[in-house]
Amino acid sequence: MTDLNQNQAPDIDSSTDDYATRFSGKVGQWFLNVQEQGTLSLLKNIKEASILDVGGGHGQTLPALIANGYKVTILGSDQSCSKRINPYLNNQNAFFKIGSLTDIPFPDQSFDVALSYRILPHLTDWKKLIKELTRVSKNYVLVDFPTLYSFNLLSSLFFPLKKKIEKNTRTYKIFPEKEIIAEFKTNGFIPAGKYAQFLFPMALYRAINNHKISSGLETLFRTIGLTQLLGSPVLYLFKKLA
Repeated sequence: MTDLNQNQAPDIDSSTDDYATRFSGKVGQWFLNVQEQGTLSLLKNIKEASILDVGGGHGQTLPALIANGYKVTILGSDQSCSKRINPYLNNQNAFFKIGSLTDIPFPDQSFDVALSYRILPHLTDWKKLIKELTRVSKNYVLVDFPTLYSFNLLSSLFFPLKKKIEKNTRTYKIFPEKEIIAEFKTNGFIPAGKYAQFLFPMALYRAINNHKISSGLETLFRTIGLTQLLGSPVLYLFKKLA
């Protein structure tokens, strides 16, 4: 395994079977369904595109993207990051490449879309990641991150409880949306779509451990507009300026 620390290669941890247990069971599958729904809704007008998924060895996005006609390359920090996606790599539309997440080994504008989930809040040099995502993309970048103006305002107070519930949770950076938007604008990209995932913290839903109750609550919150206003984490689509 490559000698990289967590701040350089957070995808090594998020590509493990242990990390995947955070999304096991009916509640975990509901989390992934919401993420998939948001992803496909943001990409709905971008058909048959080539996608670079940076740090996507967790395999959460790959099956749905392939099923919807996208050609996907997963970039992982280490060969171990391919373990969970190996069953998909025989597909002619799925590929794996080893390389640095902040020094992406592809030329400028190599992909229609650059995507990165569960990576941005865990990288020390997150600005370099954004710079690289915008460099290799012809048109769009799609990222996720936890937002400040949500229940994350209380995250430092409740992190010990979150750790007790989730066991294998990691520390992460919380961003004001304007900070991320400003960084993308610096690199020539502007917002083109947003999908907030949950009004209440995911740890709370793990503690409730009832996907029907949790889904019902979020359906209500989304219907009345609270989730889109105050939900987190958010999926953000950015478009290259003409």
